[in-house]
Amino acid sequence: MKIISLHPSLTEILCALGVEDQLAGVTLQCTVSNPDLPRVGSAKLFDLPLIESLKPDLVVVDAVETPEEELVRLRENLKILELRVLSTAHVIDTVWDLGRAAGVPERAKALKEEIAREKMLCVETFRDLEKLPTLILLWKNPYITINYDTYVSRLVEECGAFNVFHSESRRQFEVEIAEMIEKDPKLLLLATDPFSFKKAHIKKLREYRIFSKIPIELVDGRLFSYYGPRTVEALRTLREIVTKSSKKLSPDLSS
Repeated sequence: MKIISLHPSLTEILCALGVEDQLAGVTLQCTVSNPDLPRVGSAKLFDLPLIESLKPDLVVVDAVETPEEELVRLRENLKILELRVLSTAHVIDTVWDLGRAAGVPERAKALKEEIAREKMLCVETFRDLEKLPTLILLWKNPYITINYDTYVSRLVEECGAFNVFHSESRRQFEVEIAEMIEKDPKLLLLATDPFSFKKAHIKKLREYRIFSKIPIELVDGRLFSYYGPRTVEALRTLREIVTKSSKKLSPDLSS
């Protein structure tokens, strides 16, 4: 089967399932071992004539990232598998769907069970604990955060946190320092990608009284922006961060 992947995470899943040789084309952002593999653009803007010329048996796409008008173009002459990933449950379903499509269901079963185990550990760890109010920043100048209707926020909330901008109507938006302070977060997560937050940014934020008293953690941004094999590490990492932060704020939790 010849597969074209229009999302880096879908490519990572297929490679983790051992079917990189089935890839006929990927986006510019995808990481693969074959340097000669055709690059067909990005999830949002791709070269449809090139894709069609490669004569794929299947095009896999994350419908969250690809605009509807582009999906319409793909549907006209190509067989596509539309996936929509906004939670770890969706990741598990996506691994299974890709594994079956690529003819490796047993490998997919192993990966999805690994993700499910980490997911259940989070459930068990935080079952009887109050969610930790958490601010998530993805960018600076301007500061950008997200609401609950995003993979990042739902991932964080599965790990014992509560996004302080959970109920905001916009999925991704600019936010001012005053708005952050008003939400009174007890944990601040800074992504190292796409904006490269560093320790120097933490030091600057510490100048604000509210941020001088709470844990501030740098999180590998790829754990936020990529799902699949990385979801295992993301769940484990965030569970450890939230557990450690909760104990700092409330020593009784360690008893």
